[in-house]
Amino acid sequence: MKTIDWDQERQDFPAALSHTYLLTAAVGPISSPVYRAYERHYRGLLENGDYNWLDNVNMLDQVRVRAAQFLSASSPQEVGFSNSTSMAMNYLATMMARHLRSRGVPLRILSCQEEFPSTTVPWLYQGFEVSQVPAAQLIAEIERQRPTLVVTSAVQFGTGYRQDLKLLGEVCRQNQAQLIVNATQALGAFPVSVKECNITALTATCHKWMCCGYGLCLLYVANELSAAMTPALAGWLSVKDPLAMNNRSVEVKNEATAVEMGIPGFATIGAFGQQLQTIERLGIDRIASRILDLSKYAHQELSAICRVASTRTNSPNLSSPDSGILMLQINDAEAIAQKLGEQNIYVSVRQGGLRIATHYFNNHHDVDRLVDGLKGLL
Repeated sequence: MKTIDWDQERQDFPAALSHTYLLTAAVGPISSPVYRAYERHYRGLLENGDYNWLDNVNMLDQVRVRAAQFLSASSPQEVGFSNSTSMAMNYLATMMARHLRSRGVPLRILSCQEEFPSTTVPWLYQGFEVSQVPAAQLIAEIERQRPTLVVTSAVQFGTGYRQDLKLLGEVCRQNQAQLIVNATQALGAFPVSVKECNITALTATCHKWMCCGYGLCLLYVANELSAAMTPALAGWLSVKDPLAMNNRSVEVKNEATAVEMGIPGFATIGAFGQQLQTIERLGIDRIASRILDLSKYAHQELSAICRVASTRTNSPNLSSPDSGILMLQINDAEAIAQKLGEQNIYVSVRQGGLRIATHYFNNHHDVDRLVDGLKGLL
């Protein structure tokens, strides 16, 4: 297997060249190839208007196939495109609530205390009873609480805790619980196989580790789940024969693609497809290894000058970070982040500390610059 020149890959990310960019867990920068994908789309609109409509439709179908393969889904029809995790989770929560109520099944969810609100708020709004436990205790609590659904992030946004999805999925199967995953902080950084991990449904916003810009969320719904339920919402593209343009038809598709109720954001879907090609070329396993190596180096160097949060991983001494996110427990985080920004070093402020995210385009020099910057401020 050909060795990857990570320094060369970094050249495709102008933001990484001009800044010490450690913000990917908030928003990932786009690459030059992704930018060119956007440019091609908008140049087409500029020069040809809607003349290339069918090209866009064909592109969407091709990206759907590629996304299904990336997730190890059974078919492209299990993959739909939404505009945000909040929208996709609302779609799932509404659909599941109606389905379970009609069968007299308790609306009981087990989730994590550390979740980003878009993971839990839609379910609470639909009347689900949501029990929350520390992410590290989730698997043990499934066997104790026997929930109907388990809803969790693959990687927690504020701590970097990464679930063992394969083990989690097996425990859910054994306890007859359906697993719903918010993969936003994992997609594009770590392998996610919906079949291997027994995932019933998955959402993932693509402007973070996928690095393809705003406005796109990937939705996976297993065919078995779609077949058993009626889609929660409907629009002209949700029906089985949309081109008939029958304004009285409510014969809606029973598949994940039904979430695409109207014209999708072709530009961002094309950008997503471009980034998928890059990930396929590099290999998601090698990207994951690169991220973990950088995170381990960052933990080693930062631990010498400040406290790294101790609740982010199963590793008792944090010697082997399990995601690309590190939380630094420091005072005056807002002020320090602002001063780092004045040095062209960009980090996130989360939960009263600093969140550091290292993606494959980062390098050791980025970490060293952060450490040097913090030394002058702490």
